[in-house]
Amino acid sequence: KLNTRLLAIGVVLFTSGSFFLLGSAHPSSTLSQPVLQITDMVGGKTVGANISNIGDGNATDVIWSINLEGGMIVKGAATSGNKLLILPNSTFPLRSDKIIGFGKTTITVSATCAEDVTADLTGTGFVFAFWVLNVK
Repeated sequence: KLNTRLLAIGVVLFTSGSFFLLGSAHPSSTLSQPVLQITDMVGGKTVGANISNIGDGNATDVIWSINLEGGMIVKGAATSGNKLLILPNSTFPLRSDKIIGFGKTTITVSATCAEDVTADLTGTGFVFAFWVLNVK
């Protein structure tokens, strides 16, 4: 019985009802895919988080953003950047620009890679002058 998951390369010889395969067999390939995950949102003078690739493929051309919406944000409401490569089982720290403002804000951290995989994490915090407090 032949395994349907094998791609056979070679020549088949038939002799009296039997056959022999000359050559080699290679397992069919499946594409490895990245899986992005955003965790560990923290406050301070900036907002930080970690983006991890928990998949089994490389995440390439990763574009990320940290956005604050609500309250009165004078500086640092939006920060974005890119990372050329995040290997499987690796983590990359994200950090916003310095933030100045006042009031309750919604924080959204997003990332997308060239493999069309996305991840988002939304939380809240309170901006008090130069500090982002009570980030959840």
